[in-house]
Amino acid sequence: MLDENPDTLAFTDDHLSDAYAVWFGNNRASFYQIQYVPTVQVDGLLQQIGGGYTQYKYMYDTRRAIPTDVTIKAGAVLVSGQTFKVSALVGIESTGIGRTMRMYLAQVLDFYPEGYPQYRNTLMDASFQEPQVALQPGETKRVDWEFSIQEPSWSYKDRVRLIIWAQDPLTYGPAEVFQAAILKWPFKPLVKLGDTNCDGDANFADINPFVLALSNPDEYKKQFPDCDILSADCNQDGDVNFADINPFVVILGGG
Repeated sequence: MLDENPDTLAFTDDHLSDAYAVWFGNNRASFYQIQYVPTVQVDGLLQQIGGGYTQYKYMYDTRRAIPTDVTIKAGAVLVSGQTFKVSALVGIESTGIGRTMRMYLAQVLDFYPEGYPQYRNTLMDASFQEPQVALQPGETKRVDWEFSIQEPSWSYKDRVRLIIWAQDPLTYGPAEVFQAAILKWPFKPLVKLGDTNCDGDANFADINPFVLALSNPDEYKKQFPDCDILSADCNQDGDVNFADINPFVVILGGG
């Protein structure tokens, strides 16, 4: 399934009771009350102990056929060394249902351990920060993490993936996973800062859209429906306001 859907299937291989087990994998096993290996959990709801491809494919297709009203856009920018600021814009479609969700960030390494090609997206680490977001239909909120890629993953960066998901904030499973996003190396930012007209460049053509985003956010969204207003959040504090003006000028100057 991962081979068939490498960019759209958010999948982690969590090891238990071996040399490759990590704290978050043990956490997830406790959360889902897993006692036997292998156990497959799909969307936090469907569980299969043992079995094979046919059973797993059936579970996957069952959940894939159910639409979700939750959206996630994600990106990451380098802070320093091996540390990144990871951002997710999570929303609920205007025709959806308001809900509270817990946001998770995990890092996996594909084809690890070395020499075992059947191990796909092996769970390596996760953020201790697991914020909750409460959203109404048509609303979006931004979630930020600071996360470091540790060895051995850093040495195999081309196989690193960051997986972000929104899940029912229960204390134990089953708990529905509403949506997920995958960031593959090299990571791309959530938005290109300063590119307020969404033409791919930050230049003088972005000045008027930038001013509009600050002065009239609703009108900006009408005139630029395919753009993300956070492209005007040039100081990256999560808000679009006058504090973004000087950083915007610096971006236009090539700084």
